[in-house]
Amino acid sequence: MGFVYTLPALLLGGVLVVWHRRWSNHRIAASRVPTLAHAETARVIRVSRIEPVWATVLPWIAGIGAYLLAGGLTPMGPVFCAAMGFLAWIMGQLVRQAVVGRRTVQIEAQLAEAIDHVVTSLHAGVGVIDALTTAERASKRPLESHLSQLLLRLRLGDDPAEVCKEMADLLPLESFRLFYQALGVQWEGGGSLAPTLATTGRFIRDRVELGRQVRARTTEARFSVLAILGLTYFLALLMWNVDADRVRGFLGSGLGEAAVSGAIVMQALGAGWIARISRIRY
Repeated sequence: MGFVYTLPALLLGGVLVVWHRRWSNHRIAASRVPTLAHAETARVIRVSRIEPVWATVLPWIAGIGAYLLAGGLTPMGPVFCAAMGFLAWIMGQLVRQAVVGRRTVQIEAQLAEAIDHVVTSLHAGVGVIDALTTAERASKRPLESHLSQLLLRLRLGDDPAEVCKEMADLLPLESFRLFYQALGVQWEGGGSLAPTLATTGRFIRDRVELGRQVRARTTEARFSVLAILGLTYFLALLMWNVDADRVRGFLGSGLGEAAVSGAIVMQALGAGWIARISRIRY
């Protein structure tokens, strides 16, 4: 019986050791490169309304809910319940990442449209703040709140270059950094802003289009995860219908519970790994 619980513990310990080694190597490598994102990127993304509150807590709700349901609806032990909770937590993380990715593409597309409004107004002879006001009125959430904050600080008399620098750090997205840095450089050095913003808008549109193509090309990998998981549980249901007594006896043994729990944990790790290698940074 001790071997039954020792094997999952050894597997979990090995996974933690490998993860810690990879995390340590990542920190060493990242320390040699200048940081491009704010130190509190995850918190800033949530505050910036790119990541909704429900998406933040979804993995934990799914994991705890699956653990409680497995414990209440099945006669299995805590090891099996913990494995089901871990699988549900991983699936919740995948849903959260998909939501954040979709909203990121949405707000970047809104930024490209707002830049087009600003460029049109500048070509018509309107001032920078008035052009930004026109773009803010035409924008929608979640971009509207960021432009409103920028205009409010500018109207209060804050230093424009400092405001642009802080706004670039507020939202850790490359498109917004480029937009705010272009504004800051124009306020510091002067010159015509319309050509610079026109080029910035074209870059952001190309980035949004590339992001959509990446998401379309990685759809196959995401469906592969769902197909593998679905096939596994379909076979389990088929075996239950063919010989329920034998399956019940296997699951009731310590070895059977450990084997099924280990398989579920490996499914969760495989789903997370496939999702990670299919996520492309551009």
